[in-house]
Amino acid sequence: MTAPEHVFATSWWQEGDDPIPMGALPYGSGESDDDVLLVLAGLARFADVTYDDALRRLSAGGAIAAARVVPVGRFAAAAEAFGPPAMHLVFHVGRCGSTLLVRMLGADRAVCLFSEPNAWPHYQRAVTLAGGSPKLDGVADACVRTFGRFARDRGQTLVVKPTSWQVLHGAPTTADGSATVYLFRSAPEVVASNVARPPGFVATMERDLSDGAGAVAGWLPGTDADLLADPVLRYAELWRACGVAALDLLPDALVVAYDDLMADPPRTLERVVAHLGLANFPIDIALRQRDYYAKAGGPTARYEPEGRHARPPLPPETAASVSAITADVEARLRARAEEQRDG
Repeated sequence: MTAPEHVFATSWWQEGDDPIPMGALPYGSGESDDDVLLVLAGLARFADVTYDDALRRLSAGGAIAAARVVPVGRFAAAAEAFGPPAMHLVFHVGRCGSTLLVRMLGADRAVCLFSEPNAWPHYQRAVTLAGGSPKLDGVADACVRTFGRFARDRGQTLVVKPTSWQVLHGAPTTADGSATVYLFRSAPEVVASNVARPPGFVATMERDLSDGAGAVAGWLPGTDADLLADPVLRYAELWRACGVAALDLLPDALVVAYDDLMADPPRTLERVVAHLGLANFPIDIALRQRDYYAKAGGPTARYEPEGRHARPPLPPETAASVSAITADVEARLRARAEEQRDG
């Protein structure tokens, strides 16, 4: 399976089994994308830095988790019955405070928080890079429908943070009342952070882009492939492409600037909570998360932005090259964020 190698008691689906038993969540794919790995995760808390962290606890020192390998066609067909999910989405450019924001949202025990779940982006990317795939038709959609059923069965409001590049696909079809946030940060700062500490998807991206024009179109629509040899310009192009997608595909999103989240966390969080319609949200408890390093596994590591968590800025000439690619899109995002904030 392509999911991280945690230890689950795994069985294979057989005729007559329920393809998606209660408490099951998609976690990974088979080597040829013929199957999906579902983990029975009903005991997981889901308020972690990543979806994977919550499931890791089930397989190492937590409740023993069972898993089932199900053919993708069976999975997609069974999920049709769940209907469009009620879910809020927090899209982002990466390295922009998105982990802090969702950790604050996860302070509400009425929220079921899925941060960068694995199987959903895998199937989206596989279909895009293949230019369509009858075998995988509906599988990415089945993932989000299963997320929705899981939260609904627990009586919780579902908040999902996709991985940064998933905004290129737009928002999935959701139930009425669902809302979307797009969080962004200045492109040179994001690129500098990615250069200093490459994101988790970088190896997959580099492998796919080496396969040619189809992969370039899937990852970075509208990009000159010759620019992609330079990692700095590649990150800048990805930032640009994601910003364009957010502006074009998420017309109703609340656009939030990293600067506002850092300068005025209470007011910014209040605006996000109001946009998502989260009633009785514990603002004071949630704000305690800002004192801790958001990417730590728990609220124990203090955040030291001027110390060990600082990232060196790009050299001026390199930053100028990034801005030449991203400035127009960044200006449009800032204009929308300011209009929503001050309107």
